[in-house]
Amino acid sequence: MRDGDPTCGVDLAGRRDVSRHCGSPTALVPIGSTEHHGPHLPLGVDTHEAADVAAAAVSARTGVPVAPAIPHGDADHHLAFPGTVSLPTVVSVLTDVHESLLGHGFETVLTVNGHRIATLAAIGTAMSDVAAGRPDATLAAIDTRDDGSRTAERAVRSR
Repeated sequence: MRDGDPTCGVDLAGRRDVSRHCGSPTALVPIGSTEHHGPHLPLGVDTHEAADVAAAAVSARTGVPVAPAIPHGDADHHLAFPGTVSLPTVVSVLTDVHESLLGHGFETVLTVNGHRIATLAAIGTAMSDVAAGRPDATLAAIDTRDDGSRTAERAVRSR
């Protein structure tokens, strides 16, 4: 899943263990938001930040593949502003993405949060829901504002 390519550039026809072909037991999942921050920033700045931290600060240093970014989060607090998209089903989306990646052979899923506190509860709920059914999986999250690149690098390398 380099640069958001879920195939890692490999023909996966008939293959079950995607993680082996991607060269890592860990996958990074960037999540952001599509919301108005004023005229000085793009609507997807939170998503861009999460994807950039995942790709440039973590994957480039560790080789861990990056899944396509989830561009929507819980943004009800910005709905009064044009362009905002809120996803009340973000827990379900995260749960499905985590389950899909684990089902393809990844052992660890690290969610890279670019939407700060607004999406933390959803990420935590999704991780708890998945972990309850998969005691062998490791699920973790970092926030891009918490010196995320070094934290993620340590978490990935300690696996």
